Amino acid sequence: INFAICEYYNDDVFTQLTNLILKMVASLDQAQLSTYAKVEVTVYGMLWCFFSHHMELMFMKADITLIKSVSAMLIRGLSST
Repeated sequence: INFAICEYYNDDVFTQLTNLILKMVASLDQAQLSTYAKVEVTVYGMLWCFFSHHMELMFMKADITLIKSVSAMLIRGLSST
């Protein structure tokens, strides 16, 4: 599915899906996540990929609490590598 087409037709399925996924990831216990090194690297990689490719969507469609949570996780991930 080309999600840009969805936005063109005012279908916000991609926005809802990404908000749900980001909220789930942001609610992870960071101490517990750090005990699983491969999962932690994958989570930070996924967040970085989303942030670098869909940053505009995040800042335009997500609430400020979610943006803060994701940003904090990205900073934590960047400083741990």
